[in-house]
Amino acid sequence: MPIHRLDEVPTRRSRLVDLTCDCYGTISHFISPNGSANYLNLHPILPGERYFLGIFLTGAYQDSLSDHHNLFGTVTEAYDAEDEAAPDGFSISEIIPGMRVTDMLERVQYDPHHLFETVDGLVRARVAEGRVSREEGAETLARFRAMMDGFTYLESES
Repeated sequence: MPIHRLDEVPTRRSRLVDLTCDCYGTISHFISPNGSANYLNLHPILPGERYFLGIFLTGAYQDSLSDHHNLFGTVTEAYDAEDEAAPDGFSISEIIPGMRVTDMLERVQYDPHHLFETVDGLVRARVAEGRVSREEGAETLARFRAMMDGFTYLESES
């Protein structure tokens, strides 16, 4: 379901594709006010807008695998609790951070340090050849390190 613009009626019939490894890449069965539907109503995308969806109650199968079989790793989980004193009527009681890329790589027996050394060596060679400037090389390595230290799921660039 959309997790923002909740004060607007979603009007675009949509399907989610290329998300999973076990249903031909398409999620096409959704809960609707009338029982179920083969589409999900979403909002039209506005220019420059980042549009987010929440996927809930995916089941014990996915949780037991912790999404390691597709290298997604575990997602960050937020537990909310009813809280009449909170403005929205609930509060987040616990946040469990998701898996970082380096954790996922180690889980499947890759050495993140070795990978970084390999990329570092390749970048340094390109700088020495004059194919890449020192600044571009440094930026590439910084972005690679940040990606490796980041979460396996979507992160804000800020």
